[in-house]
Amino acid sequence: MFEQIRYELNGVVIDFNGVVIDSCLKPGITSSIKAYLSLNDNESRSLQMSGWAPSLDNIPTFSTDKKYFSAAIPLKFLLGFAEDYNKIIINASQELILVRSKSDDNSYKSDGTKKATFEIEKIEWRVPHISVNDESRMKLLEILRNDKPIYIPFRKWELYELPALRTTKDDIWSIKSSTNLEKPRYVIVAFQNNKKDNYKADSSVFDNSLITNVRVYLNSDSFPYNNMNLEISKDRYVTAYQMYVAFQHSYYNRTPQPLMDYVQFKDNALYVIDCSKQNDAVKTSTVDLKIEMESEIPFKAGTVAYCLILHDTIVEYTPLSGTVKKII
Repeated sequence: MFEQIRYELNGVVIDFNGVVIDSCLKPGITSSIKAYLSLNDNESRSLQMSGWAPSLDNIPTFSTDKKYFSAAIPLKFLLGFAEDYNKIIINASQELILVRSKSDDNSYKSDGTKKATFEIEKIEWRVPHISVNDESRMKLLEILRNDKPIYIPFRKWELYELPALRTTKDDIWSIKSSTNLEKPRYVIVAFQNNKKDNYKADSSVFDNSLITNVRVYLNSDSFPYNNMNLEISKDRYVTAYQMYVAFQHSYYNRTPQPLMDYVQFKDNALYVIDCSKQNDAVKTSTVDLKIEMESEIPFKAGTVAYCLILHDTIVEYTPLSGTVKKII
């Protein structure tokens, strides 16, 4: 339903409409990929109120007699800032900007012949407010009076899209050049075939595309070091599943509780590349990100590739003067 979500802090015009602290392009795709990686079964069930139903069990259905729905979506499900930063924001204006999609075809699945449209009647943004005791209030007033910089560290989610792959067995995707400070820590590659803007397909499910190998290049460094050597048509995809399971331990430092089991993963594959263990002692001015993709058969026409990059970000703001700037 939305093309982009942006969180802005203070009304300082540096970009086109304030200082953009965090943003999410194509939040439906981005949040779906991130949810498959991060959630366990219990967390997934608790998000049914948000319209999240990966198993398609208990998914809301609509008919001519039932046309209304409501949802409550935690912001940490959509933005890395909201997931990682758990401290207070003082003396600053906050804005959440939602950019509506031109089409609602990616928001629902239907077997009918008539397209549906969604009309939003009401949106509320509920932000927790903290009340402190006198001792804490004095400390906060001192920070405000001294205009002491406050740092907001978090891991940003950045989505890129390759609208059409070549109909060959391999393709190379040059994604971006970034500064050394914005090195990708995790790169997740996903594929969909003929699902974009197609209301007859489930746009929250990804295709394995019979991938045999995915390799990420950060300048001359490659991740993973060895080929995956997958043969999904012969049920040989344990390496890809292993990398998917390992994400929760590496990213959250917790025992993995993957949302998808080995069988489910085959029909909803995500290719997770962990780039977090890099040699940061080697300094370069820019980092070029490139992905090599190989498949058992030529990529089908209409196949779209998505790349979700997770990287570190630090924003600094001064509560009295109201200045906001990006450190990383």
